[in-house]
Amino acid sequence: MTSQLKPGFNDTSELWDLNMKRLNRFVKEIILFFNINLHQKCVDIGESNPKMELIKHKLKIKVDQLVVNDLNFDKLQHFDKYDIIFALDIIEHLQNPLWFVNELKNILNDNGSIYVMMPCNRRWLWMEGHYFELDKKHFDKWIIKPLGLKIVKYKLICFIMDWRSILIGIRPLIKYVKGKRSMVSLVRGFLYTRWGLYEIKKDSL
Repeated sequence: MTSQLKPGFNDTSELWDLNMKRLNRFVKEIILFFNINLHQKCVDIGESNPKMELIKHKLKIKVDQLVVNDLNFDKLQHFDKYDIIFALDIIEHLQNPLWFVNELKNILNDNGSIYVMMPCNRRWLWMEGHYFELDKKHFDKWIIKPLGLKIVKYKLICFIMDWRSILIGIRPLIKYVKGKRSMVSLVRGFLYTRWGLYEIKKDSL
């Protein structure tokens, strides 16, 4: 079903079918990065998801949800301006990330911040359906600087899976032996650990 969806969108069941203990640990790492007050106008791009719901709950902030038909080509300039824009786990799904980030710039207040998060693992570990997993160097060179933006804060999150997961990995191994799972998908659970978190602002120059 996911393959039939437009780039930039996940199947709703995939978005919500998450391990809550893992999600809580991940969100703790993310929240430490944010610098948000209750009076700022915030928006989350894309479909509602448990990660953002947990962030809203823990920070006690109100966040609008902005959903469009296709994030690769739809214009956002007719929407309101925002102080804080969240674009978490979106860019890696897009075929046209330069357009998308430029549209985020169009709805960003002059002193506002865009918070972007995306995985940045080695090419052979990329998830199916990901078009890009950019590291900081290439994200800055290919997307940020050409749009007159700047990265003001960056954090690399290395999220290591609980060691106990190694002891309960017999079911994925059986699927691999039966040919129902690839070796890459088998090892991804242990090696797919790197995410880049960015705070982006308009360049004043």
